Amino acid sequence: VVIKNTIFEKMRDKSLSIGEQSKLDIINCRFANSNYAIAVKDLSKVRIFGSSIYNNNFGIAVYRKKPIFGSGVVTVIGGLVWDNLRNFVPDENAKIVLDNTGLNKNIISNNIKKIKLRIGNINKEYKFDSNSNPIPVDKNKLSTSFLKGPITNGKDLNGNYLPNLSKYNIGM
Repeated sequence: VVIKNTIFEKMRDKSLSIGEQSKLDIINCRFANSNYAIAVKDLSKVRIFGSSIYNNNFGIAVYRKKPIFGSGVVTVIGGLVWDNLRNFVPDENAKIVLDNTGLNKNIISNNIKKIKLRIGNINKEYKFDSNSNPIPVDKNKLSTSFLKGPITNGKDLNGNYLPNLSKYNIGM
């Protein structure tokens, strides 16, 4: 399954709940003002490209719900994750990979692999447009941490080419 260009906002429980060995690609989506932005469980694998996850109680939760399964796997590439009460909630067997992901502060967790994290003051660098999309305050003065995303290539789960995030600001 591939979800693209979608806004998930003000969900009472979970914006997305992925379970039972599902595979999902999330591309250029926004998750805001919900209880859980994304819950990944029971051996599911999720890749998140160029998306923004902010102002939720829980950003990304990864866990095992059913005893017959294991925990889930999440890879975040070129996204922004900030101002959630808890950005990441992994159980002891979860695997989270943050690749060129923008955060407002560093994180310490044995369950989170960090590749070229982009740490900075997201609230200073970004503002919200009339549709609540995070956009750079000034593209000409955007810090190098958030200026461009990583080079991405390959295809999504439906066989369509992924957007090259190096052509966009972090969080698209």
